[in-house]
Amino acid sequence: MRLMRVQWFAAVAACAFVSLAVSAGGADAVTVLRTLGQENAAPKFVRGSSSGGTGATTGFCVDALRAIERVSRKLRFVGEDRLLPAGQIENALAVGQIDVACGFARNDARAARFLLLEPALFNARYVLAVRADDPVSVSSLDDVRELGEQGVILGVHGLSVMSNLAREGGLRIDNAGITPEANLHKLLLGRGRFFFYRSPGMRAVIQDAGLVGKVRVLPGTIFTTKLYMLVSKNLPQETLDELQRAIGELSRSGELGRIYERWGEQEK
Repeated sequence: MRLMRVQWFAAVAACAFVSLAVSAGGADAVTVLRTLGQENAAPKFVRGSSSGGTGATTGFCVDALRAIERVSRKLRFVGEDRLLPAGQIENALAVGQIDVACGFARNDARAARFLLLEPALFNARYVLAVRADDPVSVSSLDDVRELGEQGVILGVHGLSVMSNLAREGGLRIDNAGITPEANLHKLLLGRGRFFFYRSPGMRAVIQDAGLVGKVRVLPGTIFTTKLYMLVSKNLPQETLDELQRAIGELSRSGELGRIYERWGEQEK
């Protein structure tokens, strides 16, 4: 564990050195922004192949970062191939080890610690999965509420969207499971009736868990929330303005939406 921490801080120091070195060339120089990828967060970040490979990281956020680089020659991102839990990413951002983090929902704690750049990167859609032999059919959160104790929703621990969902009120939510796979197995054991997760993303985690045919995804979107670029408040204003300009341009052109839809098409 000590070795891992040493390697981590060495990597952070190396990224900081690269950022300073590349940015030191004057007004036309490139500013390197340090970031991290989020584990268990498909389709935002996907490690290797859909079958659990260990190849290069892909995903919506990776494509979005590359798109930002295309519209702004002043910005480059490094570190998105290193995947960590959301909480560790936020801590790294808070202490200045990284500069930005892609694809986070707004909540009060984040708004107090960081900047969430407008416009949002995309509207995340969430769906429900149930056991394949469960005949239940719901099309709204109201339908789930009416099920009472028979409508427990399982969700991934640490995902901010779970607190957003809880604010809807009247729902039975269990977000103790720390990974999508753990929640899917809880679903099969009858420790909840629904598993709540992003789409695109849901079918990939079912496949990765080896549960195709044992779990079915209910049609329709059950919940939506905006996901943003999370930014350190210590980022220089000039860099912040350039990043926000690039995101705004990609949003107005529809490119961010097209990237999101491409990842959705891959899951159909």
